[in-house]
Amino acid sequence: MRIKGYLFLFALLLSGGYLYEKWARKDAYPRFQPPGRRVDIGGRRLYALVQGERRPAQPLVVLEAGHGDWSKCWRNVQPEIARFARVLSYDRAGSGWSDPGPLPRTPERMVHDLHNLLVASGEPGPYLLVGHSMGAPLARLFYHFYPQEVAGMLWVDSAHERMDRFLPFFSKALSGLQSFYGSGRIAGRLGLVRLFQRQMLVVFPNVHGADAQTELLAQVTGARYFDWMYAETAAFARSDYWNNISRTLGALPVISLEAQYSHQPPPPMAVPFWREFLAGWKKIHADVAGLSTGLRRVPVDAGHVIMAERPEVVVQAVRELLGLV
Repeated sequence: MRIKGYLFLFALLLSGGYLYEKWARKDAYPRFQPPGRRVDIGGRRLYALVQGERRPAQPLVVLEAGHGDWSKCWRNVQPEIARFARVLSYDRAGSGWSDPGPLPRTPERMVHDLHNLLVASGEPGPYLLVGHSMGAPLARLFYHFYPQEVAGMLWVDSAHERMDRFLPFFSKALSGLQSFYGSGRIAGRLGLVRLFQRQMLVVFPNVHGADAQTELLAQVTGARYFDWMYAETAAFARSDYWNNISRTLGALPVISLEAQYSHQPPPPMAVPFWREFLAGWKKIHADVAGLSTGLRRVPVDAGHVIMAERPEVVVQAVRELLGLV
């Protein structure tokens, strides 16, 4: 009888958590009223923030976040670029304030989503694509499908579409991440993530201020966030999804901002793995540097998230590219 009682209590807790999460999972967009708008791209909406005025013959600056990030990562950069150009940041399907997209998520679907968003927003090309980390391969894939609309690129510590070639531990680490996100999908539906939501702030150390943190938690404490991360991680890991990425950009003007990682390794990472990571990351930069004869490499004394640590470097690089194109 005691075992049945425990099972009943356990089932009651699970049911209560599920119902609580279902009640709490309402759209928080109207409550926070972010400065951008959600644009219909054909039955679903993507969030976009557009700022600044477009000068004659000037490209639109398009900001593409890296894996696991969305428009918020550009908050220190976008307002400064808006002083001299028109600039757009956005949330990929399922992230931030955007609706989820059809599955499976693939880089090509992400690229076409962005193009549909630009068209639906009334923002024609040409575009200056700014991509952080995995956002840089997405920019190169965008170029494959819409080469005539790309005037130049800025890579902010570019990742690679075939990370496993340069980082031997990448596949194993990715498998662990997928397991974590898979568990989060279950825990999120039972209200457990929301119950311990303050712990989620550890994942986003660059978000400061009570208001910004409250808005962030509204976006990442449900199953929706883990659904997005699970699907997008799988999308970036599949090498066959990148078959169409451009391996040559001709003489396209490109600046590659390359983090020098002068700081100590993050606490969970052992020193040998840190050294292996740095060696592999340098090989990534060297590999992508040969894609354009118009590319310039710029070392930056910062970690991976250059736009948070050294936003002025990103802004200056955008200004320089606009002068070239």
